[in-house]
Amino acid sequence: MRFRLAGPVKYHIEPKLVESIRAHFGQLDFEQGTDIRTHVRDADFLYTDVWTSMGQEAEAHARSVDFVPYQINGAMMKLAPSHCKVLHCLPARRGLEITDEVIDSPSSIVFPQAANRMHLQKSLLVWLGMQNGFVQNSPLD
Repeated sequence: MRFRLAGPVKYHIEPKLVESIRAHFGQLDFEQGTDIRTHVRDADFLYTDVWTSMGQEAEAHARSVDFVPYQINGAMMKLAPSHCKVLHCLPARRGLEITDEVIDSPSSIVFPQAANRMHLQKSLLVWLGMQNGFVQNSPLD
């Protein structure tokens, strides 16, 4: 798998963790950097998330400044190959990490992604319930 992470250096994955991941997944082709153009030009998928998660509220202003160059918008999509698809784990903050024109475009598979995740989460709950004796018969059988 080829994985590229583009973002401000202070948000990069620590090298020690990257090496640990590589030790377990030897075929991982991983790079991280700050130049969005380098990482987007050969991308099959672009994936973003909210810039500030729960518990990080004190960092919201700094993150909103730091991540502006990494917003997935029409200009970024023009740098990507025409087949490139866009993902987001939702909920999205439209106009921040992703623009309306992209999330609502034919390149976006955000909503099918969310639907698939919902089915996976339901299955996981059933499996966990079976493992802990809360569910006797799987509705998935």
